Formats: sequence, C-alpha cells, structure tokens
Amino acid sequence: MIGIGVAFLPRVAITAAPQAPLTSPVVEENSGVGTTDNLRPLPALPLPVGTRVSAIGDSHIGYGVYAGTPLVPGPGNTFAVGYSMANGFIEWARAFDPRFDHDSWYDTADPTGRNISGANQGIFGAHLEWNNEAPTGILTRLPVLLSKRPAVIILEGGTNSINSGDIAGRNSPASAAEIIAKLDKGLRLALAGGAWVILMTIYPRGDWPKNDVRHKAIAASNDWIRAQQGRDGVLGIVDGNDDILAPGGIQDLTMYEQDKIHLSPKGARNIGKEKLLPILQAAISAGSTFNSDPAVENLAGASMGRLDGVEGDKADPEIIGQIPSGFRCGIVRNTAAVSCSIDELEGAVRGARLTVTPTDNNDAAYTHVQFNANPIAAAGRLVSGDWIYAAMFVEQLAGDQLGTARIIFKLQQGKVLLRSVGGLWTSSGDFAHPVGATKEGWWIKTNPFLMPDLPFDKLKCDLDITSDKNGTPFTVRLSRFIIRKIADPRLT
Repeated sequence: MIGIGVAFLPRVAITAAPQAPLTSPVVEENSGVGTTDNLRPLPALPLPVGTRVSAIGDSHIGYGVYAGTPLVPGPGNTFAVGYSMANGFIEWARAFDPRFDHDSWYDTADPTGRNISGANQGIFGAHLEWNNEAPTGILTRLPVLLSKRPAVIILEGGTNSINSGDIAGRNSPASAAEIIAKLDKGLRLALAGGAWVILMTIYPRGDWPKNDVRHKAIAASNDWIRAQQGRDGVLGIVDGNDDILAPGGIQDLTMYEQDKIHLSPKGARNIGKEKLLPILQAAISAGSTFNSDPAVENLAGASMGRLDGVEGDKADPEIIGQIPSGFRCGIVRNTAAVSCSIDELEGAVRGARLTVTPTDNNDAAYTHVQFNANPIAAAGRLVSGDWIYAAMFVEQLAGDQLGTARIIFKLQQGKVLLRSVGGLWTSSGDFAHPVGATKEGWWIKTNPFLMPDLPFDKLKCDLDITSDKNGTPFTVRLSRFIIRKIADPRLT
C-alpha cells in the first residue's frame, strides 16, 4: 500500500552530456585522470565469482555498515565493532545472491573517521566535491578507492549537494548542471582507472516543500544519469524511483525511514533485489563467496551447523514443538505462541520452522522472538588475531509480516560481553515494519570479525525475529548455521 507521501514534480528533460570515448577521456585540469597512454583496461566480462564490488557515496551507501556515528566499542552500542545493515541495498543484494564480495570491517586506522575499512566507502553527509577539496567529498576520495583497483564500483551521490551546495560555508543548493558535471567527472575517473561503474539515480526525498526547486534539480540530474546506460565503462543504472520509491510521483513512505530521506529495510530490500542484483548477476559469474555447507570447517560443529537433534530448549510455555539440539527459542515480548517443528532438507541439512503468532501484551509496537545458539567454547578453536564470520539461512514460508531477521555474533569472557557484530542489523524503530518479503529465502551473514587482543572464552550467536504486534501469524525457517574462520580480509 502506498503511504501518504509527497508529490514530486515531473521529470525535466535535458540534453545528456557528451559521452567520453574509451580511447580519449577529456578531463579537467588537475583532475587526477591520466591520459590515453596510461588508461587501465576494464576487466573482461563476465567477472569471476567473488569479485569485490566497492561502493562510494554518502549515507545511502554508508547506511549499509553503520548508522552515521563512528563505530566505537562500548556499552552505548553493545560493544559493536561492525554491522551489515538491513538499511543497505547492497547488503540485501548479496543476502539474496552472495556471488560478489562487499566485505567491510572494524578498523581504527580508517582515515575517514568511521572506524570502518573495506568495500563500503559511504560517509553520512558527504557531498560530491567541495570547493575547498574537503576530504569527505565523494570525488575527492574516489582516486584512493580506484588505487585499490576494484573491478566494480557503485557510484552514488548528489542529494547533499542539491540540498545545500558544495561551497563551504554557504547554503547554495547545487544545480543539475553542477551535479551532472561532477558525476561525469567521476565516470571518467573510473574509466581511466579500469573500474566498471554502477551508477545510482538520486532518490526522491520528502523533507523539502512540495514545490521546492531542488526537486527539479533531482529530476534533471536523474534524466542525465539514466542516459548513461550503455556508456563506456557503465555496467548499469540503479533506478527504482518511478516503480518502487515514488510510483506515480508520490513518495511511498513505507520504503523510507521517518526522515523521508533514507531507505527503510523494506526500501533497501526492494532496491537491492529488484534493481542492483540483476546488474550484478549479468556481470559476475554465478557462485558463492563462501561454502554454504554447514559441515565444512564450522566452529559450531557439523551437528549444530546442520541443526541436528531435537533436544533444544524452549524458554517459555507458549513455545511448543521441537527445537534443534544446541539452540534455545524464547519470547521477548508480544508473542501469543510459537509453534516449532523440524524439516528435513537436502544434503542432510535440517531446518527449524517457527510459526509466530503476535499479540499485544507489552507497550512496545513489535513482536520479538529469539532463536539463540548455545555458547561455543573458544578454547582450541580461536586465538587473538583470527578472523571469522557467522551466517544463517532464513526463509519466510508463510505470511508477510516478518519485520526483522538479524544475527548478532558475540564474543564473551564468562558472562561479560566483549565485542559484537551484527548481520542485517535493524534498529528498534523498524522492528514492527514488514520488510516486504514473500515466500523466499536469503542469507544473513556478518562482515569479517577480528578476534581482539583480549581474554575471551566463548562465542555466542543470537537471531532476532520481529514483526508488528498487531499483525497476523507468519512462518520462518532457519537453517545452515555457520561460524567459520577466514583469511585476513585486509590482505585481499
């Protein structure tokens, strides 16, 4: 259903800027782009499984790995040192099809101040290019990203420049011509650097008045962006404005956070699955960046990874049925019943089927159920300096009410929480909002997690499942629980 939203002005047709030919890119003086003689060739298509897809932009990119404040382990953020966020459209694309790498990780040496390094180079509030060359500018940071020789980059930006301009100390919204010139420069930089580009249109936003001229700037910029389809070095255009975010020119508020600027998990899921993923599937060979067999090199053990046994714990009398051994199902709030059963799947793998019936017995707006793995001893398995990830496959089998399915990996010493990292992390403000899933499945996988130089003795993984407490029953199935060591991602 379309929410009550903001009506947007019709697109303004403009003439697309001339496309730079592959053999002779024309660039601004001191732009950092080389001449024809030092062009780096684009990698051949299709790209191999595991190709790293980097992304650079503002908060619409950054929201895949953080919520706008630097990652600092501490009680205020449950000692978190990394997320993959359900507000990130790239995270949703790889949740559905992990053929590409988009890993990021906690790193206090990060020069952007986010304490995050890796594929995601989104910074909240970033403008395309400041007149004083401030280091947060997207184009200012692009040469550093290209120096790492990514095969593919997702280039996004322009909304902050249109909002208030790129002249430091002034509030002078950028025109469409300025946005086009800077995005064109970015495309030429990427082409010279030998990186394929996936270009993003600028999302409609609802925080400006209806007739604000900045809406026209977005529309005109997007006309030019769409015209870059087929340009040398452009893999595709991610554009969900007319059919997902603002069909008929009316902003669908279910696709946005309350600020009417950033995507909600539902909006991110739709853009990632319907718009980004087809481009990546056409460019990157099919496969997976990780082994989905839970019996292989699983720190949780093959039996727990396959969800063997029926001796799991039920923490509340409203929970009935069977729980796999090594797991515990519990009700946190607003849940009338959870009916549990175990399905036999292919390859000796089993799935835990949970049918959740919401109710209203708590002031919170959402139903909340947990499916937690019993603590796993770290002794003999992990030491400081090891890198790991956690993953689980989730399916919605019936209903459409699932609001959150997220994994939280925890490192502990006794009962003391030392560090945590989340997979498809969702904030409490979105717990009651359906993510828009139908009968389908996807991977919940954390980003790489470094074992700190601290004493620790156990690993713990919790899975949160939420929905609207006033919603109808729904069924999910969980399978393939994996905790696995990986190589140091900083060396790849």
